[in-house]
Amino acid sequence: MSEALIDDAAQRLYIASMISNPGLFARVNHLLKPSYFDPSLQKTVTFLKEYFQNQRSVAPAQIVEAATKTKIDPVPVLGKADAQYIAEQIAQFCQIRAVTEAVLRAPSHIEKGSLGQMVNEIKLASQIALHSDLGIDYFNDPIERLTASESAEILIPTYWDTVDEMIGGGVGRQELILFLANSGGGKSVAKLNLGYNWLKAGLNGVYITLEMRDRVVAKRLDSIISRISGKNIFANKLKVGQDIEIARDSGFGRFFIKRMRETTTTADHITAYLRELEVECAFRPDFVIVDYLDLMATVQKHNGDSLFVKDKFVAEEVRAIGFDFDCIMVSSSQLGRCLDKNTKVELQTGEQVTLEALQIGQHILSNNGYVEVLAKTPVELKKCYKITLEDGSSVVMSADHKMPVCDSEGNLIGEKTIKSGLKVGDLLCSNNFTEVLYIEHYPSICLIEEVGEVEVIDIEVSGNNLFYANGILTHNSAITATREQKSLGQDMIQGGISKINTADLAIALVKDEAMDAAGLYRFEFLKSRNSSAVNKKLDMAWNPESLRISDMKTSLKLERPKMQAKPGLSAVKPGSNSDSLEMLINQG
Repeated sequence: MSEALIDDAAQRLYIASMISNPGLFARVNHLLKPSYFDPSLQKTVTFLKEYFQNQRSVAPAQIVEAATKTKIDPVPVLGKADAQYIAEQIAQFCQIRAVTEAVLRAPSHIEKGSLGQMVNEIKLASQIALHSDLGIDYFNDPIERLTASESAEILIPTYWDTVDEMIGGGVGRQELILFLANSGGGKSVAKLNLGYNWLKAGLNGVYITLEMRDRVVAKRLDSIISRISGKNIFANKLKVGQDIEIARDSGFGRFFIKRMRETTTTADHITAYLRELEVECAFRPDFVIVDYLDLMATVQKHNGDSLFVKDKFVAEEVRAIGFDFDCIMVSSSQLGRCLDKNTKVELQTGEQVTLEALQIGQHILSNNGYVEVLAKTPVELKKCYKITLEDGSSVVMSADHKMPVCDSEGNLIGEKTIKSGLKVGDLLCSNNFTEVLYIEHYPSICLIEEVGEVEVIDIEVSGNNLFYANGILTHNSAITATREQKSLGQDMIQGGISKINTADLAIALVKDEAMDAAGLYRFEFLKSRNSSAVNKKLDMAWNPESLRISDMKTSLKLERPKMQAKPGLSAVKPGSNSDSLEMLINQG
């Protein structure tokens, strides 16, 4: 764009044209920001937008001049071609000013280390434009539309026949699948099994690991392909290698495993890596597995204390990768809620013991007598917060741990987590009242502070699922559902509804020691955007040696066409100067 079309005269022309042509204003209103204009015109643009918002029409020139004390020379009503030209110039003007603003903010982002946010802002600014995709003209050539939709909406099977039967045939590109489980509940194994199914069908994939070393992930896939347990892989490396070569030669898709740093990796880092694979290896994935969502950072700026918002942003950003690459995204999240392993509980004998020392079968104090400890999770590291009450008692817990909240008379009125809004001033139930043994009182929270990563444990108890932890009434874990075959709830997910809202398919994985010994996994469908599978359960076969998860109903065989990896890059030689490379750059 030439300088003449962004100077003061051009800006006044744009404003005058929008005032005289309400249809033009309506087309470009979503692009306009007052800060794009010179200071002398910003008040005018602000008024135009506010007037349109309130009155649903464009303010006449006389009203604009009276309200803003800015004189705008009128222009006549524009013809169609002239209006299109002005609209395009306004869009380019807004794009240039938006990019300029983003670049001017870049040094501040660099100073703060917010490189992902800087890149995202510049990228979004460069994409400012008029609406070029006008949607579906429904009645225009319905046969062509239906034919195009048929080819575009082909579902990709999971190749677990019973799962596909449950979810309506498979999943679509650009969808996000979430596996959910307690710590050590098999999230990574489930994702890798799904990846194996797709590789076997000829699809190409990427596995981004934020938790395990890349060689560990590869070794697990070695076991799945060769059916040899991990402990015997190296002793049988010749056979394992031969099995992998046979799989490759039989039509398996290509598969890249990439280790990235936990807590700092964002969707932008993953996108950059996938772009690098396109350029260097002529590779574009049909599916991307991210292991796992809770360990990622968000590109967007947010309040560091708002984990709900952080999880929402991360889930949306990961799903957007699927849109950019037209691939399926697969990730996972933790179930369960945890307390510091040094949290104390009171045994029936009156002795105080830590959760780490607590034994299954012992009885501990609750608000309804003593309850039995039915299960206990392994120790794990989690980001935690310390809750301090006005009576001086405190407890360290994860942001997802449920705390019963009461009114001033001790009536339980609900349960909250830090993520769902537990705050200073909320009343909790405490038995830390020393004058009379076990007399409850209801102190308010006076302080919530982050304490970093802490080794945590959770337990399951009988009765009403409540117990006293450091003298403060708290809720037990999501593992109750495993033992009692209860339905798992979305409130048991770290980040809760923020991730579920974004996911297209959410499957909770349930496997306790008895199920593990019996070779069973249970899939519970918490969300299925495209089927009626929600709240349904499905038992799957599990082989702890080969790590394979397979159908229980071996007699069910659905007809499956051999899937083809997405075309478009197979003819591109790595490093070649081709039109495909230009296409990749243009895709941004």
